[in-house]
Amino acid sequence: MGILIKKENGISKIEVFIYVFVILLLVYTVFAYYQGELARQRDNQRIQDINIITEALAKYYSNRQKYPEVSEWECLEEDAIEEGVFLKEMKDYLAEIPKDPLFKIEKQSSLFCYHYKSADGGKEYKIYYQLEKKIKKEREISQVYSFGGKNIFIGLKKEVSWYDFNWKFRKKIKIEPLLQKISGELNNFPLLLSIKDENLKNQAEEDGQDIIFTDSSGKKLEREIANYKDGELLVWVKIPHFSPQIDSEIYIYYGNPKAAETNNSAAWDKDFLMVSHLDEKITTTTITITTIKGITVTTTITVRPTTTDSTINRLIGIPYNNVKQGMEGKVFNAYEFDGEDDYLNFGNSSLFSSLEGLTISVWVFPKEAGKIKIDGEEREINTEDGRGILGWEKDKYDAFQILTYKDYTLLTVNISGGTYELKSASPLKENEWNYLTAVYDGENLIFYLNGKENGKKKIAKGKIERGKGEFFELGRYYQESWYSDGEIIKTFSFKGLIDEIQISKIAKNPNWIETSYQNQKEPKSFIRNIEEEELY
Repeated sequence: MGILIKKENGISKIEVFIYVFVILLLVYTVFAYYQGELARQRDNQRIQDINIITEALAKYYSNRQKYPEVSEWECLEEDAIEEGVFLKEMKDYLAEIPKDPLFKIEKQSSLFCYHYKSADGGKEYKIYYQLEKKIKKEREISQVYSFGGKNIFIGLKKEVSWYDFNWKFRKKIKIEPLLQKISGELNNFPLLLSIKDENLKNQAEEDGQDIIFTDSSGKKLEREIANYKDGELLVWVKIPHFSPQIDSEIYIYYGNPKAAETNNSAAWDKDFLMVSHLDEKITTTTITITTIKGITVTTTITVRPTTTDSTINRLIGIPYNNVKQGMEGKVFNAYEFDGEDDYLNFGNSSLFSSLEGLTISVWVFPKEAGKIKIDGEEREINTEDGRGILGWEKDKYDAFQILTYKDYTLLTVNISGGTYELKSASPLKENEWNYLTAVYDGENLIFYLNGKENGKKKIAKGKIERGKGEFFELGRYYQESWYSDGEIIKTFSFKGLIDEIQISKIAKNPNWIETSYQNQKEPKSFIRNIEEEELY
């Protein structure tokens, strides 16, 4: 049975719809062409205007051996209205100052004007102007340069396109992996950058919220600022790809008062279960209160912040007892543990269950166990059971634990219900920073110390599983220290400083581990800054 379509005056409703659609499409096409043609005409006008200005500037230079001195960027259309320096200097060379076809005096700081600036005492100048033709859906900034009055370059500068015109300044940063013994390809690597820069100090916002990074194609990169103050920047930037054969180039942008960029957990790949920088500081506030009777009471309030996690998992570490926060660390700040009862409680997360791989990296600064006073008498601290860098409360055989002994470091893991151990080939050095990495790759336990392999053991295949531990802890393992009258203290707690703990659910390769060590040890050596560029 066929479908009946009702016709009115011999034309169906579907045919009417098609006719209307075709007409609208034709109207839109004509309109778009017309608008595009108008934009092309305006662009041609702009190019003619710039030619007029540059010819006049050439005559000016020929007579005076310099260009009109305008030290800050000036919109020439506004300068003409205000009878500014450029108009006065060029009155004998230009009948009038050309205006951009879309310039509007009521719209301050419009991009649609001809921007002029001189340099080096008038020996050179630069002009920026905006074209409307599209390149990758972005407007095109064209430029005119002069150097010493000899060479004029007109058109689009052959460089990486500007990320966003709201950012006024940028710098190229060259990452030179060949100098850092990087021997393999790396993807999505969190690179630590340490930058001290006067331009950044003078041009970026005070809180650093306008600081962003892009790759060489102009794509925005994820970043996490660890610290920024007075032009000194410590920041993690996620680099999509590292190659030991090619110097990587990225750009830092700043100078946007309207920007409100925030740290993004995407700076860390999803394989990271936890990244705690341990940068938090204890703060104290003094409050003075005057009572009705005129008595002044002063009290000091101490605020001990919780430890944050930079990944999407947002784990929280609660400091117990007298953990010292805000101490000088290896990367930035660090926590100091007293070896008696200090620790961090990170809760009982299910994230640490059924892991097919594992990488734990941490900076540790062990201190000598020493003695402690009990009832006025100094007692030695027994460390025969090891001191916990990290572990699980009330379970010595939970998912994973790292203990430090006098002669070695011990890694224990729970693989499918069985406990496996690996002793390092050499111990941590006291009173200096050690970069410790523990890896499970599905069939091997591996220790790295300062980027180099420091012990390896083949074990049964399986998954890392949770035990009966009450919570994951940093700064100790198993339980609190204990002692009794006449007995030697027994402690499971770490004494020293801990900084920058990162835990991933995959086994990172040796290239990653070596690069992480080299980068975090000396982040300044990884990069070279190129001079500042100014948009307009």
